[in-house]
Amino acid sequence: MASSTFPTDQPIEQPKRNIRFRARSSAQQVQERSQRLYTRQLEGKTTRALVLEHAKIESISEVTAWQDWKKVKEWNKEDWEKDRETMLPRLQAMRIRLFNKAVKKGQLQTAAQILDSLGRNCQYPSSRTFNKSRTKKLTDIYLSSPCVYSKKNIL
Repeated sequence: MASSTFPTDQPIEQPKRNIRFRARSSAQQVQERSQRLYTRQLEGKTTRALVLEHAKIESISEVTAWQDWKKVKEWNKEDWEKDRETMLPRLQAMRIRLFNKAVKKGQLQTAAQILDSLGRNCQYPSSRTFNKSRTKKLTDIYLSSPCVYSKKNIL
C-alpha cells in the first residue's frame, strides 16, 4: 500500500537555492573592512597580494576585495591631495637634515648628491646639464696664478 501512495519513479525535487542573491554587507561593515585593508597597505606587499590576503582574512570573494581596494585607492588619492601642499617643505627639511648628518659623518659623496637634489628642487640646472652647456666657454678660461686666500683678504 505504501507503494501506491508514494510513487518511486519520480525524483523528489529539491528546492533551488540562489547563491547569487545572499545577504549583503551593510555599509558600516564595508567601511570597516576597507579601513582594515587601508591599514595593511603599508606592509610592503604588492596590490594583488594585499587584495588576495584581504579576501582570505575577511572571508569575502575576490571581486568584493577588489571593490574594497578601489575604495582604499580613493582614500589614498584624497590623502595625497591634502598632503601635496606641505610635502615639498617636509622633503626639503628632511634633505637638509640628511645633508648635515652626511657632512658630520664625512660622507661627502652622499652630501654632494643631496645638494644636487636640493638644487634641482630649487630649479637650478643639474651639474650634468651645466657641464654640457658650459664646456666650450670654460675651455677659454685660463688661470695665470692660483688664488690664495688669507684671513686678511677675506676680512
